Formats: sequence, C-alpha cells, structure tokens
Amino acid sequence: LKVQRLEAGLIDAEESREVQSGYEFLAPVVRVLRKGMSLAAVEIAEKMFNEDRKDHEKGPLGDVVKEVAGLLKASKKVAAQPLDPDVRARKMIGKPAPAFTLDDIDGNQVTLEDYKGKTLLLAFWGYS
Repeated sequence: LKVQRLEAGLIDAEESREVQSGYEFLAPVVRVLRKGMSLAAVEIAEKMFNEDRKDHEKGPLGDVVKEVAGLLKASKKVAAQPLDPDVRARKMIGKPAPAFTLDDIDGNQVTLEDYKGKTLLLAFWGYS
C-alpha cells in the first residue's frame, strides 16, 4: 500500500516515513486498547505512549494520536473499576444515577432528567 501511494504521488517519501513511524508508535498501544487489558497493561501502554507522543502529535497522524490519548484515558478509567459487577454496584449506592437516554417500551426516547423529582425503578434486562 505504501509503495502504491508513493508511485501514485499521493504521498511523498518523507511523509511516508512519518506515517510508518506513527504507525509503529501507535500499533502496540492500540493492541492494548483493543483487547481490554488490565489496569497494569493500560498504564504500561500509557507510559509508552506519553514518552513519544509529542514527536507524533504534529505529524500526519496527529489527529489519530489525539484520539488515542482520549481512548487511553477512558480505558484507564474502565480498567480501574472492579471486575465484579456486584462490587461496582455497591460503590454506586447512595450516589446520583448517571445521566442516560433510552427508548421506552413505546419507542420514545426518555432521559433520566425527564423523571427528576419522581420515584423511578430501573430494571436492566440481560445485564451481566
């Protein structure tokens, strides 16, 4: 693919090297994100990412680098949560419910805000 782009004049040799370098920088980090790894793995990927991030932010893959930074932050937050759903649920007792938008049984969109000040029982089916 790289050779085809060079021959077609879609990308010059320098930009091709920058894209290849960016790919080599991002590939191991993205592998960790795709597999939903442990907190330790996400932290290692984050460390690797932050070491060379500045070298790639202004390159041809700069937008991707910024997006991966956001994904790493979100993945770290998820990976830090306990695996046991009962443990996670106990941490939420007494706290405000997170905002959401769902379809009701008639197909109309409703938000938690629609029920502010009312008693509401939420039942999530198929939760695991």
